[in-house]
Amino acid sequence: MSFSANLSESLSKLGAQAVTPGTESRGAQFDIDAIRLANGAVIGWRCPDDSGERETQVGASLARIAAEAAQRLAAIDADDTRTEAWKATERAKVAAETLQRFEAARGEADKIVTEFAEADAREAVASPIAAGDHAAALVDHECRAWLRSLDADALVTLAKELTEPRHARLLEAMMRSPVPLPPWIADAARSAWIEHRMRADPQGTRLRKQAAARTEWLGAIVSQVDGIVGAMQPTSAKPTITRVA
Repeated sequence: MSFSANLSESLSKLGAQAVTPGTESRGAQFDIDAIRLANGAVIGWRCPDDSGERETQVGASLARIAAEAAQRLAAIDADDTRTEAWKATERAKVAAETLQRFEAARGEADKIVTEFAEADAREAVASPIAAGDHAAALVDHECRAWLRSLDADALVTLAKELTEPRHARLLEAMMRSPVPLPPWIADAARSAWIEHRMRADPQGTRLRKQAAARTEWLGAIVSQVDGIVGAMQPTSAKPTITRVA
């Protein structure tokens, strides 16, 4: 059974429905379009990877937290034998427990995002010149001296061409520059250097792109569940649960 099938089954036990692509979307890469919770809230899903990687596991745990809370709240609201005061107290309990569970799961999601950003940053670091390698140091120096000799128009043209293989050695010298590059060309150089590194490793490139897509997707799930959990909090004491960068 696929990850999406397992997720759909577990969510159905929590009163949630996994909305699958319609006939017009048949054959799409997404097995689940959205998840509709028992209280009517909807989580846009469209996970880019159905292999059950770490990001999708955490995203699924966030969806289950929201689904379980929605189911419990729906049951409380549907109980005609209880007073409104009792219901309000029970809803507040569910909301508090859900917020605590959400914050723990979001902490794991934040850890994944941070780890990916750190790994991404490492890809933009050129290896240092070996001790005593004066020839390589001289080439670095000459490359950067040539770069400084360019006028503004030439620099703009170069920034657009940095991804070309012929600029690989120049890029290496730029990435090792002891003086920070201007932001606009530093960003272009970083992107070009990563592309250069990845070009030599097609398998690594594919895996990196997949991880990037899953990480971005996980951020979207966190944001959606954040809003759903926030809406569950009692109006009189609704906390601010948005993340501080």
